[in-house]
This record gives sequence, structure tokens and C-alpha cells, in this order.
Amino acid sequence: MALKFFGKLNNKPVAKSCIAGKWVVGRGKIFEVRTPITNEIIGYSHDCSVGQVEQAFAAAKEAQFYWFLRVNILEKEAIYRKTEELLEKYRPQLVSLITKEMGKTAVTADADVTEFIHCVQHYHGELSRIEGGVKDCQMSDKSSTWERHPFGTVLAICPWNFFAIPSWKIFGSITAGNACVLKISKETPFMASFAVCLINEAIKAILGEERYSHLAGLVQLIHGGGSTTGEILLDQGEKRAYDLISFTGGVETGRHVAERAGSYLIPCHLELGGHGTIVVMDDFDISKAVNEIVLAAFGDAGQRCVSTKEVLIEETIFDKVGSGVVEKVQKLIIGDPRFVETNIGPLISFEQREIVHKMVLKTAEKTKPIMGGYCITEKTLGAFYAPTVFVNAPRDAFAMQHEIFGPVLCLTKLLQRKTKEETLAEAVKIINNKGYGLSNGLLTNDVRLRYLAGKLIKTGILYRGRGTTGAELGCFFGGVGFSGWGREGRGIESFSYIKQIYDDYYPETRLAQVGSAKKLKKMLKNSKPLIKN
Repeated sequence: MALKFFGKLNNKPVAKSCIAGKWVVGRGKIFEVRTPITNEIIGYSHDCSVGQVEQAFAAAKEAQFYWFLRVNILEKEAIYRKTEELLEKYRPQLVSLITKEMGKTAVTADADVTEFIHCVQHYHGELSRIEGGVKDCQMSDKSSTWERHPFGTVLAICPWNFFAIPSWKIFGSITAGNACVLKISKETPFMASFAVCLINEAIKAILGEERYSHLAGLVQLIHGGGSTTGEILLDQGEKRAYDLISFTGGVETGRHVAERAGSYLIPCHLELGGHGTIVVMDDFDISKAVNEIVLAAFGDAGQRCVSTKEVLIEETIFDKVGSGVVEKVQKLIIGDPRFVETNIGPLISFEQREIVHKMVLKTAEKTKPIMGGYCITEKTLGAFYAPTVFVNAPRDAFAMQHEIFGPVLCLTKLLQRKTKEETLAEAVKIINNKGYGLSNGLLTNDVRLRYLAGKLIKTGILYRGRGTTGAELGCFFGGVGFSGWGREGRGIESFSYIKQIYDDYYPETRLAQVGSAKKLKKMLKNSKPLIKN
């Protein structure tokens, strides 16, 4: 199989966009793609032009019609199996590419590929779950049925931090019968190109070249910057070129996407930032709590929307948990993520490292970190940042109010109240006042406290007995408040709508609810008017 998703520029690869089944170089601004490991230029990508974007949406419309009506479920299942096969075949190359492009450790890069494959397998099962229902009607000689239908074309906008996120959107979209136009972050163009290439090759392998020509626009990929190509894509909503937006990214960009979608009355779901909090009660094993906190806060260098940013610890165990976290973080291996032993790799870019550092300095205006708080420059050329821990920062400190997308954690003493329920209530108040509500956790063995947390914490995801990270396919993923709205991961519900269908066999024209004219005449005759002339 020939991988045609990149060209050459200055003897470096250029990420191509996939438009109407062809891999083409964008006609706009050129972006450097640098590995965060060494800051070396590893390739380039381009903005796409208005004409290229318009061509993509036109191809999506044709492909969606053919996919929905002309490709049967057995053929779709075969395509999904072939995609899984290709992903497994090219797993080593994908892991290497993700590590080089994103700076993820080899272990987490491999987990990312695994989740992509699991996503294809999950939606393979969803294909047979597209169903409707029948309901008795109020009137005789009439039937009522409902069906799930695709929106049409999904505009999917993805960040750089997880290879698996595009799979949620692509396979959620096409399983429900839609076409998908994917926009990936300019920081990581190659991993998305690789994935879209494999999916299209799977379609071609199962259906053949002639039928693929009708499906060339089913899964397309657009490269470019958010403020350039991203705006061109959103502008197409005015022409109803797309029918649903699925966005994952930052809060401010999410607001902008929602405003644009709202102006066109196009539905969207948003998975935005988080400020994950773990509450640790004193009946929980301390060593296990420490392990959960460190993994949730510093995995992927804190570059997860579900990363833990604050831990609320009962005061009776605060010192033990705090010292345990610091001790464990000090033992983490920070370095080249291509080595399996490495625990923490670099941030995605030098620009992101500078953003994180400025946020840490703003927080330090209120309280100094007990560890970290600086860029790692010794013996490295990469965008490494030292794991940073604040203790008992005031609630108005920057890190307590904003998501810092990096290895930064705040440990807060949770003052003991008269009862455990009152102590938990104080923690709930702190969490709910943040405004974010993506993923939160509670570490306790007390079943009543676990029950109360489930009832009271405003969050899209609640872990009881674990940290804040991780998402299960087949389960709902999404948040509330600043963390967005809508859910993904569960299945086709987010990418389809309900169509209600009636069949009326009554021989005469009638309304849905019609009373007796004779009875109505008698009722009106005997009633007194409310307003007299």
C-alpha cells in the first residue's frame, strides 16, 4: 500500500490534505512542524484555500448520500475490520510518529493507537444498533414509528493532544451515516494524515476503485491554522455546507465556535477544558492515593483535558499525602519520550511551554511552588517543563481559577468539619464554584460519601476510587459549565437525530385530535363568556 499523504519541501515531508479522495498540498500559508523533543523541523503543512474547502464539502455531500443509501451493513463491517487490520499493521510507525510529533512517551503513544483501534471496534458493534421504534397512536387507522437519521456532513475539529480523538469523531460520524470533514491542529498534521489515509485505503480495498470514487469525500482531512483555515471552514456554515460541528479544544475557541454555529442555527457539541479535582478522605489508602494523584496530574505532562489540577486532602492526612506526592514526582524520569522508561516527555511546543510558564509565574504572585516552576533547559533542546506543585494556594491564585495545560498541580488542605458529610460538602462547594465540570474524582471507602458525591458534584465524569483520567468507549464523555456541552464516545446518538414518521390510513382528512362537533356545540351553548361585549 502506497502512503501518499505527504510530499516534500526542503527535503522534509509536507503533510497533505485529503480532499475528494486526493492528497493535495494546501494553497495557503506554510507552517513548520517541529518535534518538541529537540525543536528540530520535521516537516511542514499548509493552510487550505477557500476553493479547496468548498471542494471538500461538495465531495462530502455526494459521498454521504452514497454511504447512507448504497453501502450495506456487511460492507461497512468489512471496512471497519480492514481499518483495524491496517492500524495493527502500521502500529509501530504510528507509535513512532506520535512520539516524535507530539512528544508523548512511547507507552502513552502506544495506548493512543490502542484506543483508536478500540474505537473502530466499538463502532463496528454500533453499526447493528442503528434502530428505531414503533408506538401506538391516539387515533385508530394510524401508525407511529421513529428512526435515527444522519445529520449529513459533520465538521470535526480536533486538538493535538490525543491521536484517538479524531477516531471518536470520524467513526461516530460515519457509523450514524454522515460524511466527516476533519480539521486537525497544525501542530500534529502527520498523525491525522496517516489515520485518514488508512481509513480511505480500507474503503478502497473492500469496495474497489469504482465504488470508492463515490465515497472519496466520506472521510476528508483539512490542514491549516485555526485563525486561517479554521475560519474558512466555519464560514461555510452560512451556505449550510455542514450540518453539525463536533469540537474539542480550549474554552475560548469553543465559545467562538458556538457563536458561529449559533448564528447559522447549526447544532454543535463542545468538549472543552477541565480543572479536574480529586478529593482524598482519610479512610483511603495513602500510597494508593499518591499513585492516583501523580498519574492523573502528570501523565502526558499534564496535557489532558481530564488532568487533575487540584487535590483536596483531609487535614488529618494532608502532610503524608503531600510528602508522598512530592517524593514520587521527584522519582519520575523526565526525558526523551522515545525511551520506554521515560515517564514525562516535553510539552507540545516551545510556545506552549512559554504559556505554561507565564501561568505559573502569575500563580507564584500569590504563593510560591514547593517544587518546579521553571523550564528545563539543562542537557536538552526540547520543550520540557519541570513538574510543579503548589500547596494551599489562595482561591484567587491563577492556577486555582484557570486550566494550566501542563504538569502543574495544587495541593489544598481540606479542613475537618464535625462530620464527614460536612467535610465532603465543603469539597463539593469548592469544585462546583470553579465553573469547570469535566472530570473529578473521590478517593474514599465510605459508600455514603461516594453516593453523596455522585449526587452533588456538578461534573460530566466522576471517578470514585480513582483519579480523573481515562475514558471508556461505549460510555458518555463530556462536561458541564466551562467544560462544554454534548457527549461523545457513547455511540451514534450524538451524530444522529430522531425522525418521527406517521402513516394515517383513515379515508377522510382529519387533524390529529378532533372532538365531536355536536358535543362541542352543546358545550359552547351552555357556557358563559369570560368577556362580555
